[in-house]
Amino acid sequence: MSWRSLGRYILNKNWQYTNPVQGEIFRIKSGLITSASNQYLKGAISSIVIDENKKINLFDSKRLSYRIEPEIFTFYFPIGLGDQRVGIKRLDDTNLIWTIELEVLNVDAQDYDFDRLLTQFGDRILSFMSVYNRGVSFTPHTPASARFELVAREKKKILDANSKRRNLTLSNGSSLVLVCDGFLENGSPKTVLYTLQPNEEYNFPVNNGLYQGEIHFMNLTDSKANISYIEYNAAV
Repeated sequence: MSWRSLGRYILNKNWQYTNPVQGEIFRIKSGLITSASNQYLKGAISSIVIDENKKINLFDSKRLSYRIEPEIFTFYFPIGLGDQRVGIKRLDDTNLIWTIELEVLNVDAQDYDFDRLLTQFGDRILSFMSVYNRGVSFTPHTPASARFELVAREKKKILDANSKRRNLTLSNGSSLVLVCDGFLENGSPKTVLYTLQPNEEYNFPVNNGLYQGEIHFMNLTDSKANISYIEYNAAV
């Protein structure tokens, strides 16, 4: 059993939400606020659906409070609503900065046996079969991933432009790496998309449409950089 980070957020009065994610068990870890003892910090966490008009639809919203201890939430996401996302929003009016890390539980297949799966999810399996038999079609996302190494100061094109890209996560090892959409003739980046810190995982934001252009990397250090990515594409 392990947890995968979906990103770090500074809570504010607007909904912020993850890239599409698979999972039902999520964990919130709040950054330490030393002056929070006499304040009531509150927020909300919810499953989110983006409809055909690109509007946020909330599903199974829950109250979120500031805690020193990590807090676990479960969200059951019915089949047919589209991509699952999880969103967070701040509700209080204090001026304290509240940062959180949102994680999803990775469950290995060996953690379950058939009887346990049937007990926990039998009703959902039957529901899925009912929908499937009515001829409802789904558009799955297919993943592509790779790991590679950049030598000191190396520049490298990693991904071509891709109109079918629906989700993109980059992971960095121990070096500082610049992410951009290409390089000019003088070697400088055209547009900087992000700077990957050592040991960081970055999910490209989808709030205003996922970036679908080329991805280039530049190692900013004199040591090797170990990089990986996972890209989810709409099925053909």
